[in-house]
Amino acid sequence: SPFEEMTNYDKEVLWSNRFKLSSEPEMLSKVLSCIDYSNPKHLIELEKILEIAKNLNSVNSMGLLGGKFLHESIRNFAVKCLKNSPLIEIQEYLYELVHGLRYEINHDNELVRFLIEKAVKYPVTLGHSFYWILKSQMYEQNFQQRYGLYLEIFLNKIGPTLTKIFFDEESLLYKLDKNIAISKICAGSFL
Repeated sequence: SPFEEMTNYDKEVLWSNRFKLSSEPEMLSKVLSCIDYSNPKHLIELEKILEIAKNLNSVNSMGLLGGKFLHESIRNFAVKCLKNSPLIEIQEYLYELVHGLRYEINHDNELVRFLIEKAVKYPVTLGHSFYWILKSQMYEQNFQQRYGLYLEIFLNKIGPTLTKIFFDEESLLYKLDKNIAISKICAGSFL
């Protein structure tokens, strides 16, 4: 079951069959969960597993970009698989993908490069969503610097015209929010 922790026996069985199971996209994350990252032999096996692994769909790829898998090779493999995904799927899962950036070891990584490249290529659709998701993630103190850096890189790449549109939109939302707050205060004084 995906909701139960694997027993040591489960892990031993999966690990002993790792090469057969690694070619099954639904099983790859289970096999990778069996790796002892402190064991150099397992790390060598990890690279072999990723070489024979088949391309994953978007959902399975995203499963490798959460906090459970921090090894750079696994994360890079997941991004490589995402590159084959249709734009509509990237758009659909963009929030989760941006959220996955917090688990990257380095600020410069394959996932952010992929996301920025796509957002720049499709600035009005994907880029617009990317901008607002980054803005929303910056409210978390621990990730403010990282997401701020990504936002700055993205805005530099899309140029001043689109940047101004995003800033104007943000300014408008701020003014609307301020007017709503004033309206609530005024409405309360009449009660």
